[in-house]
Amino acid sequence: MLVLSERLDFRRDLGEKLGDWLRKTLERASGGRRVEVDKTGEGWMLVNSEDEPLLRTLIRLETDMDPVAEGKPPYTARVEEISEKSIKLAYPAPNGRTIRKTLSLRSFSAALGYDFEDPRRALEGVGVFRGSAVSIAAEAPSTLQVRFARRVELKGLDLLFVLNAAPQEVDEVLNRREIAGLIAEHQQLTLTVHVLYVRLGVGLEKAYERVRERFEELSGEIVIKPAPWIGMLRAR
Repeated sequence: MLVLSERLDFRRDLGEKLGDWLRKTLERASGGRRVEVDKTGEGWMLVNSEDEPLLRTLIRLETDMDPVAEGKPPYTARVEEISEKSIKLAYPAPNGRTIRKTLSLRSFSAALGYDFEDPRRALEGVGVFRGSAVSIAAEAPSTLQVRFARRVELKGLDLLFVLNAAPQEVDEVLNRREIAGLIAEHQQLTLTVHVLYVRLGVGLEKAYERVRERFEELSGEIVIKPAPWIGMLRAR
């Protein structure tokens, strides 16, 4: 059994959608199809398969923040709460038990290179907000999280974060003609957390409204979070 740092309790049919994607991915790789998806009492994703080692590898290949619980850092965690002073994170152990951490918001932001007066706003610009996924190690952002923040800043583009959507649903929306011209790139952080880079010259509000409408056609429980380019904070 695999335990994943994917929360299935924020959308009723998310486990079904992810199960469909996992079965098709496994079938393309090996011809196997038996994949069963369930969740723990706290909503963490559970996966049973006839070929778990291969499925674990396929998931890692498809995500930039490995959501499979291994019991060693870096840990892919979910943001449960952010206040003015702290950030509360949770991630599953390999046995499904939930591990929670409370870290200093300012220290977390500074470790990413953002020692601003308003660290919460800076973190939102690199995808650290309630419900999102972050990578941590030794009570701080992991090297992987730092690299992601640098990548976002160097891209120089506004972002749309997509939560609670399965990979095939993101592909479906991005393949629509009216959306393809708005989005420059798609990055899959985990199976349910995605980053859309808005094309240069396209207004963030316009992209947000169009993308939100298309995802709402699939599920009203998919969350779209707009984030202006983080570099604008440095310019002020």
